[in-house]
Amino acid sequence: MLPSLPDDIANLTRGLFAFYVVRSTLRRVLSRKQANNIVSGTHALASLAFSGRGDLANLRWFSTAYFLNDTLSLAKEGKCGVVNAGYVYHHLAAIYLLRGDATVVPIHTLMFWGELSNLASYPLYYYLHKQGAPQREKIRFLRKVQRYLYCGIRIPVFSWQLFWFLRTSPAWQHVVALVPVYLMGVVWAVKILAQGGN
Repeated sequence: MLPSLPDDIANLTRGLFAFYVVRSTLRRVLSRKQANNIVSGTHALASLAFSGRGDLANLRWFSTAYFLNDTLSLAKEGKCGVVNAGYVYHHLAAIYLLRGDATVVPIHTLMFWGELSNLASYPLYYYLHKQGAPQREKIRFLRKVQRYLYCGIRIPVFSWQLFWFLRTSPAWQHVVALVPVYLMGVVWAVKILAQGGN
């Protein structure tokens, strides 16, 4: 059951404000990329906790606030391109699914596995863009963890979940949100695998 609209809007507004303040504060002391990476990593950890506990009410407003904030941040930067368009589509699709009926689309399961698959990417990104001497050993280790975690979830786990959804669900309208995001994950997984052990 979805929360009442006034409660939902209040939580969403607070979440948007919190993400705005945190992102703005971090950008004063870090590069834009590093600040965005920390905000994204924080969202991933919190979403993992909410989805792992099956706390759909907090998962819905928290992740919706993050995806809206990140979409607005991308729009403000004004960088148009395939990657940013993909992020915006991903965010809008995720918001659409978060607002839906969890008995039709298992959003807490999708969010749990999706955010778990991303976890190694945040420290990896940090070390790749860190000032100073490159941390080659840490980067090599984190690339390996990312390869196993991301590719091991995005290809077999999400392929099975999508197959099962298509086989059993009468709610085919959600395919417009699910399939492109699934394909984005597969394309990114292939790119990670192509990097090898570098």
